[in-house]
Amino acid sequence: MGTRSEFKEMLKAIAEGKIKPVIDKSFPLEKAKEAQVYFKKKGKVGKIVLLPEE
Repeated sequence: MGTRSEFKEMLKAIAEGKIKPVIDKSFPLEKAKEAQVYFKKKGKVGKIVLLPEE
């Protein structure tokens, strides 16, 4: 996992655009169950994001 210091460095690098997380797919929060089913399937590259209501 890493240390707290390493985590802070990672967040800074993301904020500065040095690291760009790959997002595979986004789901609205109300479709969390569908997102979980999608997560269990193989062949994804990147993160699955749940978006809160606006």
